This record gives sequence, C-alpha cells and structure tokens, in this order.
Amino acid sequence: MFSLLCRLASHDLNSENIQSELNVLTVQQWEALSIAAFQHGLGPLLYQRLNRAGALELLPPVVFDKLRQGFLVNTARNLIYQRQTAQLLQALSEQGIPAIALKGIYLVEHIYEDISLRVMSDVDIMVKKEHVARAIAAMQKLGYQTSTYFDAQDSNRDVKHVPPMIKGGSIYLEIHYALLEEARPFNIDIPGLWERAVPAKIGGVDALALSLEDLILHLCIHMTYQHRFNMGLRGLVDVLEVLRHYEGQVDWDVLHQRAEAWGAGRVVAVSLSLLHKLLGAWVPAWVEGELQADPEHTHMMEVGFGILRDPHQGELPVTPDLASFSSTRGLIGKAAVVLKRIFLPRMTMARIYDIPPKSWKLPFYYPVRFYDLMRSYRGTGWQLLKGESKALVQAGQELEAGRFTEWLTGK
Repeated sequence: MFSLLCRLASHDLNSENIQSELNVLTVQQWEALSIAAFQHGLGPLLYQRLNRAGALELLPPVVFDKLRQGFLVNTARNLIYQRQTAQLLQALSEQGIPAIALKGIYLVEHIYEDISLRVMSDVDIMVKKEHVARAIAAMQKLGYQTSTYFDAQDSNRDVKHVPPMIKGGSIYLEIHYALLEEARPFNIDIPGLWERAVPAKIGGVDALALSLEDLILHLCIHMTYQHRFNMGLRGLVDVLEVLRHYEGQVDWDVLHQRAEAWGAGRVVAVSLSLLHKLLGAWVPAWVEGELQADPEHTHMMEVGFGILRDPHQGELPVTPDLASFSSTRGLIGKAAVVLKRIFLPRMTMARIYDIPPKSWKLPFYYPVRFYDLMRSYRGTGWQLLKGESKALVQAGQELEAGRFTEWLTGK
C-alpha cells in the first residue's frame, strides 16, 4: 500500500496502471490504504485525489465514510485555524510586532490548492527574539496562556519557541523565535531569514512568510532532522507541493549554498533524494553527489526510508534513553543512564513540571520524575533487562535511528 499511496500523493492518477490497480483492490486493501493515508497525514489528500479521478465509487462504504468524514473535519478545523490565526496576527500587528507564518498555516493558504488538504495540529508563528515577551503579552490579552513555565529573560538555548499557548476550545499556538534550538548543530541565519522574508496574507491579514529557498530548507530540516521522518509522507508532500506551486522559480544553487552554510547540506540532500525516489520530483544533480561522497550513505538512507515508510514503528514505548540503557553493559553503566534521565537540568525540570527553576520546591520534583519514568517505562525497561526479543529489536531500531540523526549532522 505504501507505493500506491506514494503514487496517489504525487498526482499520478491518470495512468492506466493506477486506474487498473484501483479497480481490483479488495475491501481489505482499501482499508489498508486508508489506514496508511491517515498514518502519514494524507487522509484528506487521498480523498481529494480519488474524487478528482472519479474513483470514490470504488470505495467500500466504510472506507468512503471514513475518508469523507476525515476530509470534512479537517476542512472545518483548518477554517477555524485560519480565522483564529488572522486574529492573532492582527493583535501582533497592532503592537508593531512583525510575524512570519510558518509551516502548516502558511502551506494551507498559499501552497496547497485547497485549504482542506493539509492536516495541522497547531499554528506556528515566528517573531523576533526581542519581541517574544511583548508577543506573549499580546496573546494573553486574547485569553491564551502558556502551557508551562517560560520566561523570555532566560537564555532559552534549549528551545526554539514559547511553550504551546492554549485558549480553551481554541488552537494550540507556538510562538517561535528560531527555527531550531540554538544548542543544535546547525547555524541557521535568523537575521537573514527576516531580511529575505516576503509579504503574505493569512485570513486576509498581512503577515510575512519565509523566502522560497528558506521555506524549502526549513521544511527539510523540520521533517528529516527534527522529526526524523516520524510524520511519514506528509513532510515530503509539503516540499513537493511547494516545488509545484513555484515551478521553475527555485534557485537551486542558492538553496545548495545556503544549506551548506547552515551545515544542513546532508539533511537537505537526504530529503530531496527521497522526494525524487518516492514522489518522482525532479531534483538537481548535486543532491546525489552530496550523498555519494559519504561511504555510509547507502545504509543510512535505508534507515531513513524505513522510518518514513513506517512512522509508527513498534508496539513498545522505546525512547532513545531506553535504547541506550539496553546497549549499555554492566549495572553501573545502566544505573548512570537512569540517573541521567532522572536528574535533568533545572530549566528542563521547570518546563516539565511548570515551576520556576529557582524555586526551593524544584528539588522535591526529582522523586516525582522518578515515579513518572517508572510509570511510563517500567514495562519496557523490564523487558529489556530480561532480553525479550521484541523489546531488543525495537531498541536496536531506535539506536539505528539515533545514528541516522547523528549522521545527518555530519558526525
């Protein structure tokens, strides 16, 4: 079903092969296709593609109802997101705070041909770092509150946005001041992003958007490095739709040079290579040249493809720390891994438990941290200690995924 979903997502609906394949799908195969589409964030897109091809009549009733319902719900949600984002942008504008609309909210309005097609879970807006405190205050006047501790005066090098701001029954809002945490290995040129930003409207309200090459770079870093392909095909489809919308306008040399300057050349090359192989997009020759220069590229691309193909791998909650726990030899080494996860930095604990980092109460939350870890992961940890094969296999997959992430940075 994955290869069929790739072809459907890439608009390849008019070929005789696709039509013939759709005509002979069984009820079980249609159900599997719809499940895969929702897992990859492409349920509404699949519904639209099938509707355009006149293939909805082929769907079993239960699959038709599921896809249609998903399409209608996403349409309503995105219209709400659009209207409320416009209100947020208007409030920022009234305070003289410029804002860049990032990712989903920009894509649904300016890139996808229909606001219904792209699934979103929150709204991302970027402001300049010196405007963060004022932006938070403006949102609070509208009834939004930060979901946990945050002080704009802290260094905040370990995060790239304010904790999600929430208003009852409303959207989740993330106010960014960077595209990636400062502690991360890339050198993203934030002042340059603002200098190159272009005008855009969201819900009829003036805002800004990333320049074309910056937009592609951000989408590649977001799906491949930050989320390690756990969004599935949706991230690749985002880039594909951008390339289609701006066909012939991308300056590939500028994109390549900027990716290298940011230290994200390999991330972008991996993203575009998979975009070409899975969705048929044209990409420049330097993409494969960037990868083939590294002897590990074949294996690492297979690891990345495996994650992308099945973004919800495994049944057990195996985190990077649990994977490290399973691969560490000796009780002392394993204990060190556990203690490191319990005794987190004060700022991290502050954000987890919504308490000021200098509060006298904070040390008392370390036992709570231990309890929370035990409650969430004791089952998986015990299976790893016993050497159960299912847990060990998933731990091995997580270790490989960690190696993939490091490889992306050039380590």
